[in-house]
Amino acid sequence: MKGRTGKRPAASAPSRTERAPKVADALSRKPGARVARERLVVEMHRLRSLFGEIAQRYTADTEARIAALIATVESGTIPAAKARELLETIWSVDVRPRKGRRKDLGRIERIVDAIERSLAE
Repeated sequence: MKGRTGKRPAASAPSRTERAPKVADALSRKPGARVARERLVVEMHRLRSLFGEIAQRYTADTEARIAALIATVESGTIPAAKARELLETIWSVDVRPRKGRRKDLGRIERIVDAIERSLAE
């Protein structure tokens, strides 16, 4: 019914208690195909970002360990026999950087561990 202004009366907005069940129902339903794909894309971007962050941290930590070993060798007096032993250890690593394999990173990390143990003796 129109009032004096010629406009219809405003419909009353649903109260919070009326909206809450509708929102809960909507969130509990399985998403449609389009929404599921969009969510999957968002989560895959997030996963990619996490992977990059972890890889950067891993690289930085390993490089710092190697830099500390270099500083230790440069500042100390290592017997020639131990130096040759460590050289043999480094030369024994068989990696193919172009392939970007995780096992190659593990091999390098094991060599760093071996050098750290050897220098600690």
